[in-house]
Amino acid sequence: MIFHLFKLIRNQWKSNVWIMAELFISFICLCAVTTSLYTLVSRYWIDKGFDINHVYMASYVKKPVDSPDYDTTRDNGADLRELAARIRKCPEIDAVGFTTNNAFPYSLNVSRDRFYGDSARVSAVYGTLTPEIVDVLRLSSPVAGIDLKKEVKNGTWLISESAMAELYGKNVVRTHLYKSKKRTKAIPCVLANYINYEYNDTKKCIWETESEANLIRKQHDDFTKPVLLFRVKPEADHNFHNFFFSSLRNQLVSGNHVIVNITPMNEYRNNTLNMYGVNMLYGIGYFLCAFFIVCILLGIIGTFWFRTEARTSEIGLRMALGSTRKQIRNQMWGEGLLLFSLVWFPGVIIFYLIHDTFKLYETSLSGWAFCLTVMLIVTLFMVLLIMVGIWYPARQASRINPVDALHYE
Repeated sequence: MIFHLFKLIRNQWKSNVWIMAELFISFICLCAVTTSLYTLVSRYWIDKGFDINHVYMASYVKKPVDSPDYDTTRDNGADLRELAARIRKCPEIDAVGFTTNNAFPYSLNVSRDRFYGDSARVSAVYGTLTPEIVDVLRLSSPVAGIDLKKEVKNGTWLISESAMAELYGKNVVRTHLYKSKKRTKAIPCVLANYINYEYNDTKKCIWETESEANLIRKQHDDFTKPVLLFRVKPEADHNFHNFFFSSLRNQLVSGNHVIVNITPMNEYRNNTLNMYGVNMLYGIGYFLCAFFIVCILLGIIGTFWFRTEARTSEIGLRMALGSTRKQIRNQMWGEGLLLFSLVWFPGVIIFYLIHDTFKLYETSLSGWAFCLTVMLIVTLFMVLLIMVGIWYPARQASRINPVDALHYE
């Protein structure tokens, strides 16, 4: 059977050479598009290490100094802590915490600093948060059994896998780091997933934990003022904005500070990504990938559809000589798949050599594992396209009366 198919392909070698060239180019292009699409989608589904569902950001303002009711004797830090304490007392609230303005999800106000291990250093995204934020954002560790709520109560910092790997290698869960090159004071740290947001170009993050009083005291001006986040119990998160301001109306003013609004973090996320063009950029990427896939799909199906229809007279002759419809269909499928198999191996080699060019971001798979996954998906997809492109016209041609089919000659 195989030798017979080779003979048929050789007899029509001029047209088959062009079909093989199309299949070769389509395979490479489809692998490239699939690689790009996979990296785009994997960035969305990456484990960010936090959960912002049912989390709100409280926006507060400070009364003007020339305001008649401005109290010069008030302590700004005490005012903020009092507001947080009042929110905590609300039965619908699950947890309340503070972060600096570069340490809450989707802040995009990224700050970097250098940190040192025993013999290495790393440049990482850096920010400060209170231990309560672990509960507010449901921060998690990639290692099962690590309870960050218990870990950070002792002042332990959070460090991402990439930063930990650069300082101490992989598979390290707890260790220490230094803020100074002199390495005079060791700071305990534990492995955590928190990477600020899924589209962060670096996964190297280190988050300092401080008490609420210390964090607020250090954030002394309007630019670096603390960010107040709180988590609402799921059953209470229905029209919570109106409920919050109606039930806590008289408790939202403390000294010179007033809470003026609360924003769901999911809404804040969408607004931020839209404002910085991230959603539009990824939307364009998805559109281009889908466009190329559709073009390749139509091209392959159209090529084999036309090739099969052009051989209607041959099909009629074969049926006149006793071939069944199943035999006709299997022969056409065999020719198409054999043409693809002849260019598949060279395509695999070429794609493996250039696959890193099309990886927009790092993924959990790399090297041969990544290439094999992509090539398996693309191979199955192209096989399906070839079979679809052959099946229907071969089915229609095999239903024609053999005498009528011979008229195509």
